[in-house]
Amino acid sequence: MQVGENAKDTSEQILQEYIKVMSDQIDREVIAEVKNSPAFAVMVDESTDIAVVKQLVLFGRALVNGKNKTRFLKITDINDGKADTIVSAIRKYLSEHSIEENCLTGFGSDGANVMTGKKNGVAKKLKDSNPKLIDIHCICHRLALASKDAFSEIPYLKKYEESLTALFKFYHSSSVRAAALKEIQQVLQDPELKLKEAKHVR
Repeated sequence: MQVGENAKDTSEQILQEYIKVMSDQIDREVIAEVKNSPAFAVMVDESTDIAVVKQLVLFGRALVNGKNKTRFLKITDINDGKADTIVSAIRKYLSEHSIEENCLTGFGSDGANVMTGKKNGVAKKLKDSNPKLIDIHCICHRLALASKDAFSEIPYLKKYEESLTALFKFYHSSSVRAAALKEIQQVLQDPELKLKEAKHVR
């Protein structure tokens, strides 16, 4: 890279090429780990990007040198959040990388009905072609749901949530107030912190 003294390697095109090369190398390593594992699991979640396009996030969990290893696989756009669409996206990924579906022994999700429904859920459809598959409702999502239910039963926590929400809106809806908050942080020599809306998941 340093042979040509005039090569700065800072153009947008060359940077994108470098990123693509690095991405492809990481992909090859991850796929090799999955293929060499006697069994592997897929964890999925739905999301929406800034352009309001529905996306499916795929993670893989495989045995690497006798230890469980979780790796990011892919983010793929999907037309809708239906079970058939999600199953197709998972199978397409496996097919593209020549990964045998019968090695898929685990499926993790947020526990939504589309994922775990007994009749038409993603897990059920995957089990139809691979009965040994085990589906798991993510413990983090279960904890978030439990916390949300607990809030509605405890008046003090409900009032606490209302106070946090009011505080967030007070600063979030006014650039003048947000600037004043930054000034206070500078005077107190505190690190600059950004207020986030209180959610049951955080």
